[in-house]
Amino acid sequence: MDVPLSVERAARLDALYLQYGRLVQRMVANRLAGQGVEFHKVAQWQDDLVQQVWLEVARGKGGLLAGGMTPVEERIGLHYQVKGAIGAHWKAGVERHELATDWVDVVGRQMDPVAPPLVDVDGAGEVNARCEELLAGLSPQMRAVMVELICLDRTTEMVAELLDMSVMVVNRLSQRALRRLRGADVPQPADMAELSPGHRAVLESLPVRARAVLLLRIAGVSVDAIADHMGGSVRTIYKHLKEYLPLLEAGTPLTPEQTAKRQRREDKAAARRAELGAGEGA
Repeated sequence: MDVPLSVERAARLDALYLQYGRLVQRMVANRLAGQGVEFHKVAQWQDDLVQQVWLEVARGKGGLLAGGMTPVEERIGLHYQVKGAIGAHWKAGVERHELATDWVDVVGRQMDPVAPPLVDVDGAGEVNARCEELLAGLSPQMRAVMVELICLDRTTEMVAELLDMSVMVVNRLSQRALRRLRGADVPQPADMAELSPGHRAVLESLPVRARAVLLLRIAGVSVDAIADHMGGSVRTIYKHLKEYLPLLEAGTPLTPEQTAKRQRREDKAAARRAELGAGEGA
């Protein structure tokens, strides 16, 4: 269906398409691939979805034809048009038994893993395979941040807007991802044999995970690096330190009953983390 446009708005639409046409194609392909869509289906759906995005822009959605936006605001606006077009596709596809893997928000906020861009140059297969190998070891949030920052060359502020994060969180995730990708700075815990007998007694009485956290902290490893290495949140690491560092400083070991109780608590937390990880991977 044709959308009637004034000469000015038609010229504006042409200018947007010339500037962002390939970007919108990549956005559609990346989002579909990041939602677990097979490659042949990405190629099958991409043209229709891209056309739908530009049709919505022509209809005035997002105010992109009005002008007055910065390039960053235009790219963000197109991102939301892509997101809306794909969301509408999934809703319409229920009868065809299609399902978006990230449609249900299990963590209180939708966070899509973003696939690396599809590269159409010689040797692209090798490049993509290497990218997949490197990105596979990252969490979905780290993967999304690194693809936006490195592969799509976006600013930290734009990534924060696109992924609904603060700039501080984007910076923290990118730093943790880089540490993990380098693989050269795996944190080393302190040697128990080098500690005083009193400290060893306290550490030996602690639950396994708490002991590992304290040994890393004693070795001077940052809280962020500990969280990255152990696969937990920064908040959880701080809770361990707040609970157990006073015992270490006072030289007061836990009783066997206290140790058993805290170990059961750690085991339950580990089971919850494993369940959540399995749910996100389903």
